[in-house]
Amino acid sequence: PAVYRGGGAPAASRWLLATPQFERIGPLLMRQLGGPRGESLLRAAYADPDRLPPEVLEASRAAVNVDAWDVALWELVKASRATDVGERLGNVQVPVQVVTGAADPVVPPEESRRVADALPDATWTAIPDCGHAPHEACPEPVLAAVRAALDGTAPGPR
Repeated sequence: PAVYRGGGAPAASRWLLATPQFERIGPLLMRQLGGPRGESLLRAAYADPDRLPPEVLEASRAAVNVDAWDVALWELVKASRATDVGERLGNVQVPVQVVTGAADPVVPPEESRRVADALPDATWTAIPDCGHAPHEACPEPVLAAVRAALDGTAPGPR
């Protein structure tokens, strides 16, 4: 979970994103995330790019064929803000199972561990040889971690 690192553009530069120039340039920048460059980024999120399910790759390709997808992504980038979620984790009143890929290049596993440590009743599982999308690339170990959390046999702090 990107609780501590999320938030989009730095606050000091957000005014620039709303200028007429960036309103035109922003979607063009987002288009760079489509096609081969976007597929490279998607593959990089997997510890083993061969585990990238074909349907995920196809969904990624289909997404960039939707009218104005680049404008929508630009609007998301502009709207992204830092949150106080990290400060509020101590208020969570339910058990939580935090699952991460041990080789996640997008959200380092230490960040997911930090989230688990901040929750009052959490277990944490790092799936070996798995990247940013463990639920897609390593579904069996993720399911095992969730089942262990549900039946109370998950290792780690509770």
